Amino acid sequence: MPTGIEVLPRRSVMVPRHMKMLSFVTRNRIAIVPRPAVVTPGLTLRPPHRPASASSLEITSELRSSGSPSGGITTVNGCLISSLQVRTWVSPLRFAWPIGMRNMPINPNRARRDRRIEGMRERLRRLGPVGTRRLLVAVGLIILLAVAGTMYLRGVERVEVMATLLFIPIFVAFATWGLKGGVIAGALAALAYVGLRYPAIEAVGIGRFSGLIASRALGFIAFGAIGGTANEILEASLQKLELYDQIDDETGLFNARFFLEDTDLEVSRSKRYKTIFSIAVVEFPASSLEPLKRRQRAAATKELGRLLGESIRDVDRAVHGSDGVTNRLAVVMPETGAEGAVIFTERLRNKVGEYLRIKGAQLGPTDIVSRSITYPHDGEPEVQKLRSEFASIEGLQQPGSAEDGADS
Repeated sequence: MPTGIEVLPRRSVMVPRHMKMLSFVTRNRIAIVPRPAVVTPGLTLRPPHRPASASSLEITSELRSSGSPSGGITTVNGCLISSLQVRTWVSPLRFAWPIGMRNMPINPNRARRDRRIEGMRERLRRLGPVGTRRLLVAVGLIILLAVAGTMYLRGVERVEVMATLLFIPIFVAFATWGLKGGVIAGALAALAYVGLRYPAIEAVGIGRFSGLIASRALGFIAFGAIGGTANEILEASLQKLELYDQIDDETGLFNARFFLEDTDLEVSRSKRYKTIFSIAVVEFPASSLEPLKRRQRAAATKELGRLLGESIRDVDRAVHGSDGVTNRLAVVMPETGAEGAVIFTERLRNKVGEYLRIKGAQLGPTDIVSRSITYPHDGEPEVQKLRSEFASIEGLQQPGSAEDGADS
């Protein structure tokens, strides 16, 4: 209920005959709010339960009353009434909200922050593991160069500026060779710093520079060791992500790796338990999306994945794979016979073609190709042929895994 709606005890309200009543159940009392038969434009309630034909409404979920108690007269829907609480509204407790609304942003700042975080995650997913590594190295080098440039402009001793630049080879070393490379590069950088300080040491002795040299050497080696350890942890995480990643970044559907594992499992299950499964495949040329701009193409592909995911059963698995020439959409359907697979494949082909043409793709009458395979009705060679096509796609995305996927 918006600010200005008053919560009144039942006994203190004088209700005219032409008014209808709206009843809210609060934590320990009944609160009555009169309202006219005609709803005032712009008035909203939360939760929005206000049927026009009902003379009263009781909300059974636990509500929370917010506001400071005070006496006075206020206006409710154009009527002056006395009240015991002003500037009061009634809203459901958070645990009483529907599950889908519990994580809903309740303020604009949180909504903007969530959108920025989601956008950053989407960009990192598009970069991939290799792109993420390159981005981290580039950002680190830019920061080190910026620090050295700032020191130079502020007139810091040139030897110290050169010492800051010595962190760059250490950074490249641990980013490339991990902990061992970082420690070795740190030790070499410490020796290089001693070489830079050697003329001054020869002139006034090492005593005045011993503390500075020790701190610098410790800093170089610690930077290499800590950075190398962090890089190895990051590498392990990225390798694990590459190994277990089963989601296609373009559509949000399953990827070629999942298709290989899933069809292998379905074939084994069919042999053991004498079950059947079918695969519906729809293919269209990747060049058909070239007339679209990059963002439009990405949005159309993502939306196509969402529509396909909503068009299948919960037990079906939708897959997308592209080799740069052909986009393949496949749906693995357990316990589905040949006749049902043919009907579903034809409907899927029509739906995909209609959607792509609406988005502006250039598709000819024969550009979209569809087929369906039912196991064991069509035999294992047909399934293996389709698996080899997705194995080649997996080989392009993850070099070295195509042979394993085809042989499994």
